[in-house]
Amino acid sequence: MRLFFALPVEASLALAIEHWRKQNIPLAQSPVPAANFHITLAFLGEVSANLLDALCRRAEEISHAPFAQPGQLHLDTMGYWPKPGILWIGPKHWPTRFGQLASALFPLGKTFGSHRGKQNFQPHVTLYRHCESPPQAIMPPDFLIHYSDLVLFESINGKSGVRYQECASWPLQARPVRTAGPRRPGLGSKP
Repeated sequence: MRLFFALPVEASLALAIEHWRKQNIPLAQSPVPAANFHITLAFLGEVSANLLDALCRRAEEISHAPFAQPGQLHLDTMGYWPKPGILWIGPKHWPTRFGQLASALFPLGKTFGSHRGKQNFQPHVTLYRHCESPPQAIMPPDFLIHYSDLVLFESINGKSGVRYQECASWPLQARPVRTAGPRRPGLGSKP
């Protein structure tokens, strides 16, 4: 199974991004279907089916970590990676806790999967693959994505291309931090 952790992009936002793409950067080269838009948190690579339960238990633990909270990202910049020819949009800045979530998930590729790459995390939505040169957008991207769930996807190759199927999901809800309770005056203190 070829797996990755990601944030899904809701259908209405995916259609808005697709419309913006057609209006601002209409390329003939390998557009990613709107149904495949997502923000990858950690790529795992090939994972044996017999490790799936252990992987899911670990992901659930991470989904309860203090940094695993719902939030939002402002997709306000466009980027290009020449080696794979990827044109993408993403945030210029993102919350520290969002990066911590990705950092916690990244080692699972080494533990459970086949991914051994180094981590250079940039949240993004891939718009085109196999681009020969980066075009300039007529208007910059300006999208707000709200996220509340961590999703494990399987990448499945078919005759009509790649599709992503959800395998499991976990709500992002950090466990509440315990407090010591109300303070009571001690000896020598004023009430």
